[in-house]
Amino acid sequence: MRNAPKQSGSRRRTGGPAHLSKMAAECIAKLTQLLDECELGRENIARALSESAAQLIASRPEKPPRSGLASSANPTHHIFPIANQVVTEWRRDPLFSDDQGKPRLLPTNGRRSMTALVRNVSRSAKVSTVTSYLIGTHTVRRVGTRYKLTRPWILLQGKDGPWFQLRYIHQTLSTSINNLHPRPDTARFQRMVEHIRVPISRLPLVERHLERRGMAVLKWFDDLLRRYATEHQSEERGIWLAVALHLLQGEDGLSVHSAPSVKNKTKVRRRDQVQK
Repeated sequence: MRNAPKQSGSRRRTGGPAHLSKMAAECIAKLTQLLDECELGRENIARALSESAAQLIASRPEKPPRSGLASSANPTHHIFPIANQVVTEWRRDPLFSDDQGKPRLLPTNGRRSMTALVRNVSRSAKVSTVTSYLIGTHTVRRVGTRYKLTRPWILLQGKDGPWFQLRYIHQTLSTSINNLHPRPDTARFQRMVEHIRVPISRLPLVERHLERRGMAVLKWFDDLLRRYATEHQSEERGIWLAVALHLLQGEDGLSVHSAPSVKNKTKVRRRDQVQK
């Protein structure tokens, strides 16, 4: 009997079915632990998990795995972080955007080009592969001989979406569990600015400010962490660490008390004036 060929590279290990199954199991365990710490009651937790699983099985018949979702040969798990940073730099770097922050149309080669943009993010990435990925996800389209950025984010279609969302949930739960009983040397923090009645029409403005201001901060941290990683001594234990910027959206009914509308406030003010 021949030995099974060894998987080479982190892409094969992190993209395989075994790794996905392990990560999913860890997410369920971490969420269960978090609910238990909140004193929800273990019987209630078990009932909720069982009912959720039963509803899922009843509503969606089991389907064969989609090709590429957990395929060990799927290379896009490696491409996505680079492509995502390319989109960010395209909107952030004055070399590739105009005075209003709008991304320029870029040719293939030159000082202001797709090649220069990709090389600015990664020296080893293949420009044609990153470009094809961006075009395939409808993030970039060709305009004559140049490339146009069609949206400020990458739509994770089909095989890539579940993988990265599961990874994000796993990381968030790990941070939450860690901070329930933090040790001084491992505690992490999450600082947020949140308001419960933000008009949905303002979301494009919020996203624009996050892109221009927030990404400048993340770029600074990216350079800092890369420098620390380069200086890392082999005998010292290393950890995975990320500094992230998220736009978190909650349910519409999240607010406990509804603030009086502007019209109501105006009516009250006018009534008070009449009484005086």
